[in-house]
Amino acid sequence: LRRKPGVYARVSAGYSWIQDQACNRWRVSGGICGGGGANHHQQQQQNNNPSPNPNNDPNQNCAANQYKFDFKLKTDGDGGRISWSVVNRATGVRLIQQKNLGNWQEYRTVRCIPIAPYQLLIRDKNGDGLQGGGYELRLNGGLSLSNFDNVPFRRRTVEW
Repeated sequence: LRRKPGVYARVSAGYSWIQDQACNRWRVSGGICGGGGANHHQQQQQNNNPSPNPNNDPNQNCAANQYKFDFKLKTDGDGGRISWSVVNRATGVRLIQQKNLGNWQEYRTVRCIPIAPYQLLIRDKNGDGLQGGGYELRLNGGLSLSNFDNVPFRRRTVEW
């Protein structure tokens, strides 16, 4: 067992993925999603994580020191090859991500995130873009970017 890491090491290495699945996909509240329970990772990353909004409430009000991030994405017929993430450009910390999406599905993520320089990265492993789909980004309620043009791409980035 010397060369096999313990359960904690294996689970902690996938913490971001587990958190994304539980909080964003399954809509679980509490624990690692920001609602109660002392958690070492949660405390350690508390200042880096976006404010929880388990219901993706578009009417959520954000604090003065936060952006209201509102992102909609409609996948094409091969959603499993599409992913997106928001990364803090100053720290390199990935705040939000979704991957392994369904075919022809619409997703919406609304979060309050600390004011900082960010990059939204959208990837399509097929390189054909979001044929028949698209995306829309709103910051603080205003339309920042909308793209439903069916132009092929492998990687799109938006910085603010």
